[in-house]
Amino acid sequence: MIETKISIIKSLCYRRLQSISEIANNITRSIPSITKKLQELAIDGIVTPVGLARSTGGRRALQYQLQVDNLPLIISVAID
Repeated sequence: MIETKISIIKSLCYRRLQSISEIANNITRSIPSITKKLQELAIDGIVTPVGLARSTGGRRALQYQLQVDNLPLIISVAID
């Protein structure tokens, strides 16, 4: 669903580096659906895995960030 991809992009705009579980918590979607959509966004060149998070005692989580150069231009206008 395109809404999930847009939600992932918005989440990564507000926090530059996030793991799959952090994104899933932020947009209240399941980890498998986030994983699938992140793979699709990575194929499209919109997100990229950048490294591992610091360990909290378990396996280190892979972190993702936006590829800003590959995003379409967005113009936002606020009228008060």
